[in-house]
Amino acid sequence: MYNQVIGIYLAAGKSTRFKRNKLIERIGKRPLGSIALVEALAFSLIHTVLVTSNKRDAFTLVEGVSNKEKARLSFITLSREKEEGMATSLREGIKNASQLYKNRPIMILLADQPFVTRKEINCLIEFYRHNPSFPFVAFQHARISPPLIIAPTLFDEVFQLRGDVGAREILNNNYQKEYFLQESNKHLFVDLDTQEDLRKWRYLFD
Repeated sequence: MYNQVIGIYLAAGKSTRFKRNKLIERIGKRPLGSIALVEALAFSLIHTVLVTSNKRDAFTLVEGVSNKEKARLSFITLSREKEEGMATSLREGIKNASQLYKNRPIMILLADQPFVTRKEINCLIEFYRHNPSFPFVAFQHARISPPLIIAPTLFDEVFQLRGDVGAREILNNNYQKEYFLQESNKHLFVDLDTQEDLRKWRYLFD
């Protein structure tokens, strides 16, 4: 059971600080929001659930994804009436993933973290496979942040979340230092929240 991990790829943000939809901004030849998605579909995740706020974004983010990879991809489009922020994306993503594969650990990935690669994804999966009793695993950072894997034992707590909050408080309440891996990718936790962020980091993709 714990040898299989399903991913949820959160791409339903409002891009408030960016002033326009950042996930469809081009970096090199690809939309920003598709970069980590391609990495997620490349290897060890058995399936990935893409959570967006509209179908247009979903179509844009899967540009260049092969039909074989799309077979391991599902889509959720959040309605405006249902949308509450990050908590909604998490809840709906996990519910959908759990319906597809019951009692599987879930990797949370963010669409605005373009430096997450298949290397980090696979390292987390292997770490969790060797430690299936852990409630979550993540990379060491100043604060707990995706990419990370959470166990089914935490799902009920996630389902209680409301508003524009993630699962950080839940994970902090279950914190143990052995749940974390060291990471050599110095850009791993960079997220592109503003247009200035995009200008700062774009050169690495050109």
